Amino acid sequence: MKENVSFSPMDTSSVKSNFDGSTSFKTLSLPTGVKEFLCTVNNVLSALELQIAPCLSEFTKHEITLIKETSLLIKEAAALTSPKINDLCLARYSKDRRWYRAIVKEIQERIEQATVFYIDFHDTERVSYTNLKEMPNQLFMFPQRSFRVKLHGVKRNQNYEDKKVLQSLRTCLCNYSKVYARVHYPFNYHANNGDHSEVGKFDLIEVELFENRHKKKLAYQSLIDNWMLIPKK
Repeated sequence: MKENVSFSPMDTSSVKSNFDGSTSFKTLSLPTGVKEFLCTVNNVLSALELQIAPCLSEFTKHEITLIKETSLLIKEAAALTSPKINDLCLARYSKDRRWYRAIVKEIQERIEQATVFYIDFHDTERVSYTNLKEMPNQLFMFPQRSFRVKLHGVKRNQNYEDKKVLQSLRTCLCNYSKVYARVHYPFNYHANNGDHSEVGKFDLIEVELFENRHKKKLAYQSLIDNWMLIPKK
């Protein structure tokens, strides 16, 4: 992905689905001993849960390899001329014209367009059928570049709807291209040999997010000040 192009759920997203295709792919685990890192926030999933992509060499190596492999395989990949909902595919992103792993979410047969969800970036976009191809089997072996986390030490104030807090959190975090995460591991995180592909089987990592490593004020402190998020006892 070009450096001047970033996926953003505020730019092209049009739909949100509970099924994102992520169960078809493994998730990379954080290396043992990593307690803080720079990351991007790919999406805000709820008032407390986010999808983040760590800026760590281990993740970058996987991403570069995936991009190279996709570039090699795309030439021979068959066109997806009759897409169906929940089809896993490759879709060409409008901003950089590169191909990324995706899942079909909606179909507009009359105008031959489909709304796709980019699995590795948690973003959605409408593309034409000509920008869809079948996903080669070789690309199923690559884990996702991002994973779910939960905000540490806070809970949603029940006086506010989840949607309202989610929107406020998303607006807040969109001010930052990257944030600094401090990690709080669940006790069973490293007990499964790095396989976190089964959502719900293992507790989520909890994080505190800051503007940078030197800041002590949380990036979402305004939500705490406004009582949308309150300390968890």
